[in-house]
Amino acid sequence: MSNKTATHKGRTYRLLFVGKTKFGNKAKLGFMDGSKEFWVDSGLVSQSSAPSCSRSSRRVRTCPSCGGNESNQVDCGDCA
Repeated sequence: MSNKTATHKGRTYRLLFVGKTKFGNKAKLGFMDGSKEFWVDSGLVSQSSAPSCSRSSRRVRTCPSCGGNESNQVDCGDCA
């Protein structure tokens, strides 16, 4: 899984690839749930590292990206 995320048009996506292609500088983005992937011009995205999951005060791992935890078992791709 990719640990990088990118923001495009105010939404956060998984950053799957960024670099030069035969069509110019492109970025391949994917929905956080892995359902779809798409290409955009790399100049239209801003990159960041995905936040890692951490333990809360109740000792349940909660992912800051999707809110998933050990009891509801949601996995956004950033959850470890």
